[in-house]
Amino acid sequence: MPTAAGLHSEQRALLDLLVLPRADKFVGTKRSAFSYMARELRQLGGKSTASTRLHPAETLQYDVVLEISRES
Repeated sequence: MPTAAGLHSEQRALLDLLVLPRADKFVGTKRSAFSYMARELRQLGGKSTASTRLHPAETLQYDVVLEISRES
């Protein structure tokens, strides 16, 4: 079902994969194929491995993401 932007979930995921390689940082979960794909695309695009963090889903809470985003 399309969203308000007129995109299906698969289209939104593809759009995310086009944008994430350009982001300064990326935080994802270890059990997610999407997160691993984003990490690979970031590395292929020249981003350092330190700019991508994959956490266990059980420990990835909003406060963890905020803490990582504040790291330099």
